[in-house]
Amino acid sequence: LAPLIIGGAIAYLCNPILNMFDNRAFARMRSRKGRRALSLLCTYAVVLLALTLLLLIVIPQLIGSYNSFAGNLQSYTNKAITFVNKALYMINHSAGSDDFSKYIDTGSVQRKVSELFNTSSGIFSTVAGYVVNYASSIAVGVKNVLFGLFISIYILSSKERLAAQIKKILTAILPERRYSGFVGWVRFTNSTFGNYIKAQLLDALLVAVECVILLSATGMPYPVLLAFIIGVTNIIPVFGPFIGGIPAGFIVFISAPEKLLLFVIMLVLIQQIDGNFVLPKLVGTTTGMSSLGVLCAITVMGGYFGIA
Repeated sequence: LAPLIIGGAIAYLCNPILNMFDNRAFARMRSRKGRRALSLLCTYAVVLLALTLLLLIVIPQLIGSYNSFAGNLQSYTNKAITFVNKALYMINHSAGSDDFSKYIDTGSVQRKVSELFNTSSGIFSTVAGYVVNYASSIAVGVKNVLFGLFISIYILSSKERLAAQIKKILTAILPERRYSGFVGWVRFTNSTFGNYIKAQLLDALLVAVECVILLSATGMPYPVLLAFIIGVTNIIPVFGPFIGGIPAGFIVFISAPEKLLLFVIMLVLIQQIDGNFVLPKLVGTTTGMSSLGVLCAITVMGGYFGIA
């Protein structure tokens, strides 16, 4: 069932783009088959172009940031150690000298970092061994994705006929009242869930753009890398800001420890504005609920039933 599930998911995500071409851009075409074929071609071309542009913009920035970070790791470590030692010295007023190195030994930390990277290379070798051993599983996964892509093309090309066939099956096995209720529930779920996904993706994009602008304006290191981490993890409900904030904060602490507090304040401010104003507005607009309704639902239901 994996190819069918993957194909259905791809078709579901691509369907709004297909409808845009089918009902607007090529609405005047008389040939229904020709219009659908051209709409399908444009839909997958747009998706492929968007993914390609995203990779061309983000990946070079990420590679450059990673190479710069890895190349300056030793100096960043020394800077972070000095910063921590100074903070400890300021706390311990009884110290009679300015020898900060007696708190944390720089050489010891550097050795630990080297050991960590050596261990990491061993881990990578182990992972590579697992990749070779489970190459067949990886091949099956790739095959499922490719097969799912072709299934999604078939689903989108004949979605009206498939919908009619499903309706016939449901009519045959369900009483009229249950059939009407089930169809109404499916339509409502489709509208709500689809709009929610759009709102979440748009919100993640807005958070990433905000982070790039603010981090660049304040001189934070690696603004694109940090914004990418925060934006991607922001899609995850509840835990997303924490999952993205911890590694991003660690990168700031290593490369520019004096700016860590400013980074934390900015990140908290961005997340508060996003969680209390932007996201409720987006979700409320797309799902039909008011911003206050979304905020109350999250606060009250979250207080009673937690994440669930």
